[in-house]
Amino acid sequence: MKRKLVLVFCIITLLFSITGTVAARFSSVEEFFLATKIRSIKLTTYSGMIAWYPLEEGERPRIIVEAEANGSSQKVTRQFLKQLEIQSVRTGSHLELSVIEPMLPPGISSTATNFIIYAGPRAIAEIIARTDNGSIVMDVEFDGIMRLSAQNGPITLQNGAGQITAITTNSEIEFGEIKFTDSSTFQTSNGKIKGKPRFPDDGLFVFQTTNAPIYLDVPENTFGKFSLMTSGGFIEFDLGYDRRSGETIVEVDRGNGPSIQVLTSNDDITVEDPHAILR
Repeated sequence: MKRKLVLVFCIITLLFSITGTVAARFSSVEEFFLATKIRSIKLTTYSGMIAWYPLEEGERPRIIVEAEANGSSQKVTRQFLKQLEIQSVRTGSHLELSVIEPMLPPGISSTATNFIIYAGPRAIAEIIARTDNGSIVMDVEFDGIMRLSAQNGPITLQNGAGQITAITTNSEIEFGEIKFTDSSTFQTSNGKIKGKPRFPDDGLFVFQTTNAPIYLDVPENTFGKFSLMTSGGFIEFDLGYDRRSGETIVEVDRGNGPSIQVLTSNDDITVEDPHAILR
């Protein structure tokens, strides 16, 4: 893995307020190229986004780290950004990048450090990502293990396959068609959950939120035991000949298969196959 500093401490804006004080915004960009041996990645940041985008033709797999600070003066803002560190630890096929952020001094109003991955969908077998006050976007058709945690930020996943844990608060979770390979959990609060889960022959799958709806697009031939519960809302369950409507607790046994738990409060739950022949 090579590390290349491509841009340091570039003033984006310099504004003068009515009171005459100076507002400065500085940013830095750093690149970490990914060796082919790297198969597992762990990223930790604060007040920033973590994203994974497809690799363009001719480009090298890499992680771009974008740091930004806003402050009351050029000197204070520049100094803070100089002290911010990106800790890099590699052990075999595993790479960890984490933000070591100094204490916010007087004069710094906000900071953000983003991790942007550019790699093919099969390049990374395991990704562990954690951020506070930022979003997580996985815009590739991944195949592997994902452990995603975002406080106060949405989580968005493209189509893919694997074992997934996606946990956030006060934000929504949305995902495309995911073929699960093992037990998985999607959990948030005050945000909706919407997606197209495809379940394996066994395992435990939990979809849980509060004060928001849950919508799951599930094939009508799905087997397993469904356990759905809401308060202050209603459940619409429509898979094949199993149809339940207007209830707050629904248990449906569709034969041997995984256990699927769907839980919310103060809103509705919908589990259906919108393309089913029987509809």
